Amino acid sequence: YMYAFSDKIWKLLIPIVFGIMGILPIIVIVTTSILLIKHLIDARKVAKKSGGKIRWQGMATVLLAGSVFIFSSIPLTVYNYSAMYVDRGHRIFHVYFFRVAYSLAYINVIGNVFI
Repeated sequence: YMYAFSDKIWKLLIPIVFGIMGILPIIVIVTTSILLIKHLIDARKVAKKSGGKIRWQGMATVLLAGSVFIFSSIPLTVYNYSAMYVDRGHRIFHVYFFRVAYSLAYINVIGNVFI
């Protein structure tokens, strides 16, 4: 269960903190992935002009690693945002969704090992 603070300021601070911890990494991953793919496309064009070849594995790796991170962190971010608004007696949300969200977070770790 989510630990609840008694002071009213936490109703304002908790969404801000979870926003920084939950949404900011996703924005950074998407931005850096777009910039890296743009760089790889430019490198491919330069390599074609000089007669060389650049394979598509670099772009596939960037897209796959970024996608795995985003899809594995979204459920945990949703849980962290909405846990304080859902009744503590709601077993499906606080037990089962919590377990699924944290289990999906480990897909990112596994994906980084095998990508």
